[in-house]
Amino acid sequence: MSKNNTKSFKKGILIIGIALVLIIAVIFIIQFKKNKTHQILESDKELDSSHYSIDTLSPTLFYWKAEHDTATNKEFLNRGSLLDSISKTPHNLIGILNKRPAKSKIEFISINEDTLTISILDEKYLIEQMGSTGAYCYLAETVFTLTEIKWVELVRIEMEHGSHASPGIYRRNDFENMIKGKEAQ
Repeated sequence: MSKNNTKSFKKGILIIGIALVLIIAVIFIIQFKKNKTHQILESDKELDSSHYSIDTLSPTLFYWKAEHDTATNKEFLNRGSLLDSISKTPHNLIGILNKRPAKSKIEFISINEDTLTISILDEKYLIEQMGSTGAYCYLAETVFTLTEIKWVELVRIEMEHGSHASPGIYRRNDFENMIKGKEAQ
C-alpha cells in the first residue's frame, strides 16, 4: 500500500470506529430511557400504600375537584383532602380520575422525561357535549391531579379538536384561574 492509501485506510477505520461508538452510545441511551420508563411503570403496579380504601370513600377526596362557588358564581379547584394518603403514580391517579361521573375517561399512553401523555376515551362527550365550562373543569382536574406526581410538569392530552376542548400540552399555569385568589390575575 502506498502512503496515501495507508492514511485513507486509517481515516476510514477511525470514522468507522467513531460511528460505532456513537451507535453504541445511542443504543445505551435508548435502553436507559426504556429501563427508566419500565421502572416507573413497575413501581406504578406495586400495591397502593394508602391508609384509606379508595373503593369505600368518595373518589373526590383523592383528586383535585372543580366545585362551583355560589358567592362568586365561578368554578374553583379544591385539592382532595386524602390526596397525600395515596401512592401518586400514573396508574393510581388515572384510576381515580376515571371514577369521575363524566363519560370521557383517560388512558395512559407514555412517559417522556417531565411529560405524561394520556389519551381521552369517548372524547366526543368531552369536546362537544360537556360545554365549555365542563370541559375546562375536566381538563383542570386532570392536569392538576396528574401533576401531583413529583416528576410530572406537563400533561400531553391526545384527543380530537372540538368546540369545547382541544389536544395539547397543558401545565398547572394554564388553569391558574381555577385556584381561589388567582382568578383575577
